[in-house]
Amino acid sequence: MTGTRSHTQSTVAGKRVRAPSGSPPRVAEDRPDDFQGILRFELAAQDERFRVLVSQIEDKHKRAMDQMQASHRADVQRLTGQLDRALNEMAQLRGAVESRDRESRASHLIIKGLPEESNDQSVLQAVSQLFPTPNGETPIAITEARRLGRPREGAPEVRPRAVLVKFTSVPSKHAALKHSKALRSRKIYLDSDLTPQQREIRIQKRDRFQQLKVQNMRPFWRDERLFCYKEGRVVEDRAPPGPPAPQAPAASGPTPMDTAGPSYAQVARP
Repeated sequence: MTGTRSHTQSTVAGKRVRAPSGSPPRVAEDRPDDFQGILRFELAAQDERFRVLVSQIEDKHKRAMDQMQASHRADVQRLTGQLDRALNEMAQLRGAVESRDRESRASHLIIKGLPEESNDQSVLQAVSQLFPTPNGETPIAITEARRLGRPREGAPEVRPRAVLVKFTSVPSKHAALKHSKALRSRKIYLDSDLTPQQREIRIQKRDRFQQLKVQNMRPFWRDERLFCYKEGRVVEDRAPPGPPAPQAPAASGPTPMDTAGPSYAQVARP
């Protein structure tokens, strides 16, 4: 064939092949040949790549957050377990200290209302005279008797300081307690040497003590337990303790609780 070669020819396997008459020109990758079309094509491609990249970042971020949360949960569980164990150990330690404190005070008594003396030796003699024993019986053995708190100065009606008495044994203490009724007629009262925990329980039930007293149920304490007389029988009062009553101003004379059998809750140890 003669004449000028058409621009519609194409090469296939090294041979030039004439394109069919009237067919459109081919463009690589079906990209548009106008500027706006090319721009839209490139923006769409970039948008697709951006969406893929964002999805990958979100997946990585989610995995990292999941790992971080799992690590934090594990740390919280570990620390919570450590805290629980520490609290249990502290509770056990407090219980052991309380038990030892009660055991060390088991042979002690607190005496209120005993007139002041000039020295500790006279206090010991005065305390010994409170617990006379019949002829032939072993005297109640006392190892120590001392006043609690600083000396009080003022009018003669100021209450004397309480006395801490230490006996040689718990049976000796119980023998001394048998004199409680006779001593109350002299306005001298015996009470147990309580721990701070036991004194706090008495403070919480102070109002209940007064209620039982008003009802003529003759309340009294045994350590931190409150008892009273009901229908001629001694029963333990199990009413729940109320909030601590506000502290009243110190009075010069004995308080109602003192006259009913005072609590060591009001005595400060040196």
